[in-house]
Amino acid sequence: MPKLYVSTLGFEEKFTIRGLLRASLSPGDFIHLFLAEPLEDKAKNALTIVEKFVKEYLSFVELNYTVLPVIEYPKAVGEAAKALRTYANVDYAILNLSGGMRALILEVLVATLITLNPKKTTVEIELESLRGFIKIPLMVFIHTPPSPDEAELLRKISEGYITLESLAKKLNQPKSTTHRRIRRLVDKGFLSEERYGRKTYYKLTNQGKIYVYM
Repeated sequence: MPKLYVSTLGFEEKFTIRGLLRASLSPGDFIHLFLAEPLEDKAKNALTIVEKFVKEYLSFVELNYTVLPVIEYPKAVGEAAKALRTYANVDYAILNLSGGMRALILEVLVATLITLNPKKTTVEIELESLRGFIKIPLMVFIHTPPSPDEAELLRKISEGYITLESLAKKLNQPKSTTHRRIRRLVDKGFLSEERYGRKTYYKLTNQGKIYVYM
């Protein structure tokens, strides 16, 4: 299944290009850029540089872009959502919100929440210092916070990977009860699960770790 790389683009192309270098795109993948209207000369220049970069190094990827009327919030979100809807069946999406106007960034974020699968979309924001970037699951923007009991359970899992058996023993409760509680946390995106041999191990996601620090 194809991958989608989305980026907001302003006067500087560096954030978009650095994100593309991280994205590991393959033939059949897509790039979609969003820019703000009116399209000023600096933004046109940044777009040209990105287009040349893609043509030279990622010619096997389809590149599209949309210019949004950022001053008209409903129209901008609607047009962004219309553009993103064409990629509704991608297997995974990266949303780079490092460049461009603040209004553009928020409008594209809202459009993404409306159209793309939040469980298969990651938001990237690069530091202005270029010393690194953070990744945030799109689920964070729509998830329901854990109940007090669920938050306490997350804190008990905070040490690292743990099996159902170990956690049930730690909680002094039946495995069936523990399994139901864990499944709810996995479904909400607070826990990840990985199989090694016959055993399933559970670990906090970054989203789950937030509640350990609260």
